[in-house]
Amino acid sequence: DEAQSRSQFEAYYTKFFQSGKGAGTAPGIRNFQLSDEPGELNPDPKAAAPAFRKWLESRGLKPDFFGKSKWDEVDLLLTRPPGEQQNRLYFWSRRYKSYLTPKMFSLAAEAVRKCAPNPNVQSFVALSGHALYMPSRMSLDMFQLAQYPGLVPGISDWMTSGSWNWDSHQAVAFSVAPFNAGARRYGAEFGQTPKSFPMMHCVSPSLFRAHTQLANQCKFISYYTYGPDYESTEGFWSHTWQGFNVQHINNQAAQVDDILGPGTMRPSRVAMLYT
Repeated sequence: DEAQSRSQFEAYYTKFFQSGKGAGTAPGIRNFQLSDEPGELNPDPKAAAPAFRKWLESRGLKPDFFGKSKWDEVDLLLTRPPGEQQNRLYFWSRRYKSYLTPKMFSLAAEAVRKCAPNPNVQSFVALSGHALYMPSRMSLDMFQLAQYPGLVPGISDWMTSGSWNWDSHQAVAFSVAPFNAGARRYGAEFGQTPKSFPMMHCVSPSLFRAHTQLANQCKFISYYTYGPDYESTEGFWSHTWQGFNVQHINNQAAQVDDILGPGTMRPSRVAMLYT
């Protein structure tokens, strides 16, 4: 229930910022992390069924598409079954499951803006940066996560540091491509400002990688993590030469912020198929 979820998030973040861990947050807070490396929600099929049916109907589907005569007979199916019509139901059930988690984060971001000291605070979700490279899958639907203007879709960048040093710096372009594709506007709105801009952790900061992130439409770069070493678990750079890279990029960005801020990549002429 979307209305109930909104109410629950607002109650949670009201308490969070007034008397919880967020109490005393600076009035100028700019960024707020909702979650780090999350996975998909696993909805209760029975409890989620009414909302699932409404969601299917809003997409122009009818019960007979699933071999049923009325909506009450259509239930959420998250276990792959035999049969064409059951496969259809399984496909749309998985799509609904993929839709739920990004939608949840978008509602949480709305509540943060409403309850935080700064109503313009940007909330972000940072996914694991390994899922697109290793023999696995996206932790959740990246295309869907990028379709909410009030939510910043983010992803980690560990592939070029420490024991993860096994890929090129340019690989960051591939990591954020699903976000840029999901945020792109189509039809009459084609070419207009995207629905969202991606965020990326720049672990073990380098000039080349930060420039690559900016060139691929990342408007938010997180230099994970400042440190010092006794306050951080890994990736800290406060006492290393990498601090120069952070300050240099920040200085350069400040000099061209009137261009860098509203700037967008040119419309892609390449179709990307992800299965």
